[in-house]
Amino acid sequence: MCNTKQRGNRFAPVVIDDHHICVSCVTSHNHPGKFEKYSWYNTTNPPNLEELAKVLILYSFSLNNSEDAFCNSEGWGYLGQFGNYLLTEDTQGFVEFEEFDSPEAAYKEFERLFNDGWGADEYDAYIESNGFKYSVSFLGKSLEVWTNNRGTDYDQGITLRRCRARVRLEAIKTGMYPNLWYVSDHGNLSLLSY
Repeated sequence: MCNTKQRGNRFAPVVIDDHHICVSCVTSHNHPGKFEKYSWYNTTNPPNLEELAKVLILYSFSLNNSEDAFCNSEGWGYLGQFGNYLLTEDTQGFVEFEEFDSPEAAYKEFERLFNDGWGADEYDAYIESNGFKYSVSFLGKSLEVWTNNRGTDYDQGITLRRCRARVRLEAIKTGMYPNLWYVSDHGNLSLLSY
């Protein structure tokens, strides 16, 4: 955002929660880089100042920790919810936003993405499977490794239950209850309950 105090739409193409950005600040970001999805530097199309202005305002909110909800993940990047908007910054630094009809709809999508793995943190609890073994970690510390008997589904269920029980015991012992994630042998994450 900028400190321009000019009035009128030609100086403030977008307003989000009483925050403005002037046209000269928006056009100064018309180049390859972090916001290039919304730039028009390599096209003959007329500029869409509104989208570039929105992403710039939302990005400045993220720098000021003004999110309604957020999470960071080494493998995914940053995800933040600001009212009707979701802002993402991938691991390469490219920024995008999505606008929803209501803050509730935006938060519902935030929750879905969080549960799909965006919310995973190195200090959470994990049960990981490589197809032959389950390993359990809690707050970055390895707890146990169990051989998967690869027998019936019933045998595999006992092993997974045993892993969950081990995490519960560690949570009770430490008094800390981080998110519990299951990592499949393909690397897919899913949030589990204790």
